[in-house]
Amino acid sequence: MARGAGAAGLSDELLESFCLIGPMSRCSERIASYRSAGVDLPILMPAIGPKAASDIVEQFGNA
Repeated sequence: MARGAGAAGLSDELLESFCLIGPMSRCSERIASYRSAGVDLPILMPAIGPKAASDIVEQFGNA
């Protein structure tokens, strides 16, 4: 990756390695796999805005 590549340097594979991307069912499965691997406190960062934050709390509140 070239220095200063910006968004072009963010491959799908790289983003998949640390981001939850896709439908909620898939994201829930990924959270479960992190927990199985020993992650005690996953930190979720919703999209900006109160609606996005409340959606994340609603969807993952019991994960």
